[in-house]
Amino acid sequence: MHPLKDIWRRLFATALFTGLRKGELLGLKKTDVYRERRLLRVARSYDHETTKSKKERLIPLADGLLPYLDAAIEASASDYVFPGPDGEMMPEDTKVEIVLRRALGRAGIVTGYRHTCRRCKARGTESIEKATDPKPRRCARCGMVMWCKPLPRPLRFHDLRHTTATLILAHGGTLWEVQNILGHSDPIITAKVYAHLVPGFLKSAVNRLPIGKRPTPKSASTSPRFGQPVVSNGANAPKAEGPAPLKVVEGSGPSDWLRGQDLNLRPSGYEPDELPDCSTPRH
Repeated sequence: MHPLKDIWRRLFATALFTGLRKGELLGLKKTDVYRERRLLRVARSYDHETTKSKKERLIPLADGLLPYLDAAIEASASDYVFPGPDGEMMPEDTKVEIVLRRALGRAGIVTGYRHTCRRCKARGTESIEKATDPKPRRCARCGMVMWCKPLPRPLRFHDLRHTTATLILAHGGTLWEVQNILGHSDPIITAKVYAHLVPGFLKSAVNRLPIGKRPTPKSASTSPRFGQPVVSNGANAPKAEGPAPLKVVEGSGPSDWLRGQDLNLRPSGYEPDELPDCSTPRH
């Protein structure tokens, strides 16, 4: 026997494949499923004509989800994909998380088991024993067989959204994809909740630091780069020698007057006679 009824199994499968909120699932209508285009339109929460983020969004339908949605639409006699027993929308106070916890307990997905003696409880004294297995036990006080109750993880329905985001990121998805699938209005929310789940988060950033890294030697190029001056003098000289010095013939060099002029080729500042009230004559 399957631990879940058909309608609940299809609802939880849709939640895992799409990351929809509880209100978005219960308010989902058949007209929101575009089977041919493989898209799902999220336009409302419960019977409100808007979502929590005040925006409609389109979610691609995974191949594994199509059989569950097709079966849910075929079994529904109303406009809703997951209607209540009366064909109308399930009420907002539907405890879907309790249904999920009970199913986990029947499937054996639990954190442990609690064995309780009902006879001692009826007498006003509790006899409880916690264990990791459901093997029958007898009460140490009265010897009666104890009642075993599975202890599933205290799962919320909202945790299914976290499961969807975690699986997407673990298999190569990005935070941008998670934001658009879950319908977060602010990307900061997505980054704050799920950034630590990205493989190699911040590792590539710190590895960009150049500390302790040797620069990669550049290969010498024979052709000069654009904008580099080309020097031909001494280009063929040996590495240990520089270009041959120029010979100066006596009388061919600059005169003493030119040597003095080299020290001050331009007049600095204003000329003396151009200054106001200057008594120095101009030469």
